[in-house]
Amino acid sequence: MLSWTCVGSGKSGLYTNYYRHRDSCNFCTPEYEEERQQKVEEEQVAIRQHFQALDDKQRPWSEWGRSDASFRQHTGHDVDQVHQLYSMCEQSLINYCSYRNEQHSDNTITRYLSPMNLLAVTLWYLKHYHSEPYIATEVNLAHQTVSYFLSSVLDILHSCVYAELISLPADIANTRTPHGPEQSHKLIVDSTFIAVPEPSNSEERKAYYHAKSSTNYALKVQIACDFHHRIVYVSECYHGSVHDITILSESDLLEHVNDSVQIIADKGYIGEENVVTPRKKLHGRELTDENKSFNREINSARAAIENINQRLKTYAIVGGIYRGAIHDFHKATKIVQVISALCLQQLKQRTTTFNQMIHQRLYPSRWTASTLNSSQIRRTTVLRSKHLSSAFNYGDQSDKYLTTKINGCDLDKALERYRIYERRLIDIIPPQTTTTTNENSKINDKSSKCENCC
Repeated sequence: MLSWTCVGSGKSGLYTNYYRHRDSCNFCTPEYEEERQQKVEEEQVAIRQHFQALDDKQRPWSEWGRSDASFRQHTGHDVDQVHQLYSMCEQSLINYCSYRNEQHSDNTITRYLSPMNLLAVTLWYLKHYHSEPYIATEVNLAHQTVSYFLSSVLDILHSCVYAELISLPADIANTRTPHGPEQSHKLIVDSTFIAVPEPSNSEERKAYYHAKSSTNYALKVQIACDFHHRIVYVSECYHGSVHDITILSESDLLEHVNDSVQIIADKGYIGEENVVTPRKKLHGRELTDENKSFNREINSARAAIENINQRLKTYAIVGGIYRGAIHDFHKATKIVQVISALCLQQLKQRTTTFNQMIHQRLYPSRWTASTLNSSQIRRTTVLRSKHLSSAFNYGDQSDKYLTTKINGCDLDKALERYRIYERRLIDIIPPQTTTTTNENSKINDKSSKCENCC
């Protein structure tokens, strides 16, 4: 029988199938390449429109998408943050939904969720950790279907969101980044845990034992961040009894550590090279004032990683008792890494919103949304964030939640004090009322002296 071989693509087959191959091959018919590409784009647009129509019909997006408060209550993210996450993994979610659509093409009833609803339900699951049967009843799907797509969307978030947001800087030693008490202090490391039920085997109970866990058994994971509160590394999951130094030594983090890049950690890492820890008190002796001051600086710098660990615990799948297979470390690692990326995405947007608000208050005449971008705002605000962050708790996005920590003044008064404190940098003249009153008092003193002399 006659056969053919395409030199460009390397494909071959029977001659009866040659014309079908020729119509779809760019090497055999390059003149039709533009038409084929245009046809593919039209099909993709039609698929997107089909799934967008499903967004408005299916729950939960049809209900939660109406307000930021409702979405934040269920997923911990507002609508804009969910749209940002969706843009990172849009094509992968569409491909997954298209595959599910082809499987159920014969059914008149839609047995799958749209891409946006898949993302919303997965975020809801990670935030509140509802059982899969409960989620199945809420979205009107089978239990096996929910279990399948939760695992699939988790893989998509891990491959798209985590890979894009969390990474260790390649040249961290030479980059001008905020540092700790010393110039070489670049990273902060600490471990956190995920509580698990008590294992039935005695050997497993010994391996998973963790005294701080609510069940006394846990999985342990190690997280590293910089002094911008950015998560840069998340390790794999280990047994709860594994020592912190063991996890650090088996990680890739030590490859980037040297004399110019050092890590700040707690006393659990004492003895590791290039890891700065608080100084321990010798038996029967007290710490010197110098050592106490050093420990205060180290513990103050470690507040960033402690804050991140608490943010991770706001997700019930990490903060509660993990119901998954405790032997599947790969899935547990994916869950922690995805949640770390979600927390980092939240923190970035809140920091940007806070910087914009502060920049608008400091420079009202320069503020125009069309001429300033986030990078310009960050450059002018980051130098002043040290003083402002010490005065405010900017966990929320609105002005009314910017409460002071020390002296009880509001935002306007604090910014006014801040302008006076850095008037040489901002070029703001102090209020004229104080100078005029002082001049008037001096004039009155001189006039009284003259009257006494006369």
